[in-house]
Amino acid sequence: MDAKHSWGALTEGLDVPRDADPGNRAKAREQLGVNRLAHAAIVGVVKDVLPETQAGLLAGSRPGPLLAARSRSTTTPAADPDGAAR
Repeated sequence: MDAKHSWGALTEGLDVPRDADPGNRAKAREQLGVNRLAHAAIVGVVKDVLPETQAGLLAGSRPGPLLAARSRSTTTPAADPDGAAR
């Protein structure tokens, strides 16, 4: 089963390799371009918002790497037509 089928709608708009392994979070984060530092920052934000138990469950879940990739993609500064970051 490929990752897009396994993760479903969470993959919309993301470049997800067919061989991304939802069962191996470290490998999946690497395949999705989420480095350790970015992942730690995202987990920190989640811990600020959710109770510790829920934050741990979310970060350790099978879709955790995909949520990290989606979160990373929403925090990347957009560029205006002149090429300057907004």
